[in-house]
Amino acid sequence: MYVEASKYVLLGDNAYAHAQTLLCGTLVLVAVFGRARGMSLFVFHPIFMNFMVMFMTEGLIVYRNTFAYNALHSIMQFDAKTKYRNLHTGMQVVATAFGALGALFIAANKIQNGKSIMPMSIHSILGTLALVGIITQVLVGFRKRHMIRLNEEMGVAVGPTYRWHGKLGLVTYDLCALSMLTGMLSYLPYTLPNLLVMVSRIICHGVEPEPKP
Repeated sequence: MYVEASKYVLLGDNAYAHAQTLLCGTLVLVAVFGRARGMSLFVFHPIFMNFMVMFMTEGLIVYRNTFAYNALHSIMQFDAKTKYRNLHTGMQVVATAFGALGALFIAANKIQNGKSIMPMSIHSILGTLALVGIITQVLVGFRKRHMIRLNEEMGVAVGPTYRWHGKLGLVTYDLCALSMLTGMLSYLPYTLPNLLVMVSRIICHGVEPEPKP
C-alpha cells in the first residue's frame, strides 16, 4: 500500500511530490538551525546539501511527474522533448551548484579547525562518492544531450547516447540520500522531532522512478 501511494505521490501528474520535497527540506532546515543556534561555516554545509537533494529530487522526477512541465512549458521555447530535457538539466545544474557550495563550506570549516579534509567517517566517504557521481553525471549528461541533438539533426545514430546515465543517476541519488541520513544521525540529537525529520527524509526517497531512456 505504501509503495502504491508513494508512486502516486511522486510519479503522478500532481503537486504532492513537490510539496513533499519542500516539506522534507524545510523540516531539515528547522532541525539544523535548532541544533546550531547560530551561524558558522559548518552550518552552511547541511543547508546547501539539503537544497542540493531537493533540486536533485525535482530533476529526477521531472520526466515522470509532469506537474512542473505543465506549469512551466508555456514560457519555455522548443519542442516538448527539449523542454523536459531543459527542466531536468536546469534542476540538476542548480543541485550541483549547491553541492559544490556545501563541499566548499565543510572543507573551509575543517581547515579553520585544523582538521584533515580527507574523508574519514562513513558520512564523509558516502558524501565524497556522491560528489564524484554528481561530477560524472554532469559531464556525461551534457555529452548525452550533445549526442542526442546530433543524432536528431543527422537522422541517424552517429554516436552513443549513454543510456546508463539514468541508472548512474539513481545510484548517485541513493548515495546522496545515504550521506544526508548519516550526516543527520551524526549531527542531530536523538529527539522525537529530529527522528521524525529523518523518517520524513527516508519517505521522500522511498520510491525512485525508472530513468528516462
